[in-house]
Amino acid sequence: MSAGPNLTRLNLRTASQLLHQQCWCWGCDIRRPAGNLLLEYGFERFRHARGSSAYRHRSTDGAIVLWGFGLAWIPAAGMPIFVGRYTPVPAELLDVSGLETIAAPAELRLVRRPPDAAMWWSVIRALQWIGSYERWVLEHAGASWRRTTIEAFGDKRVSLSPADAWIDEAARLDQALWSALRSTLAQNAAAVTASGD
Repeated sequence: MSAGPNLTRLNLRTASQLLHQQCWCWGCDIRRPAGNLLLEYGFERFRHARGSSAYRHRSTDGAIVLWGFGLAWIPAAGMPIFVGRYTPVPAELLDVSGLETIAAPAELRLVRRPPDAAMWWSVIRALQWIGSYERWVLEHAGASWRRTTIEAFGDKRVSLSPADAWIDEAARLDQALWSALRSTLAQNAAAVTASGD
């Protein structure tokens, strides 16, 4: 089924602003004077002489690759996606091999099309993962670290509590997706019933 949630611009704008802020936070976590939080979390670092370095983390849920320009989510089961730092609409990743060697968005093999349910499910899982990471940051680096990094982001900041913001965005998207799927199923059932008369 290709139905996707009917998200408002506000929801996409919020997600985009949150990701921009999150990329800033990840950069601060990398440069943290007490040690690189991404490495402490278990990420592998891949330095590039050109462009943005990559950080990859693998778990039973899948893998995430971070760059300064966005993230790739490769679920254990589901559609691999890329979400750009300034582009909230996800794109399907056609090739997930060698993502750690990517240094610029133009090097990614993407399909940009209207997101379907599979793509949105991957987005939801990625947002949940970010929320989980942010909770880990609070436990391991303290609320003062995250507050300091977000305050340094300046007037562009979206949330002083990114863990909650990401979990809320994931829940909002999940609810919108289920609503859209129920609506599509009801429309399909009505069409089948009408054509049977």
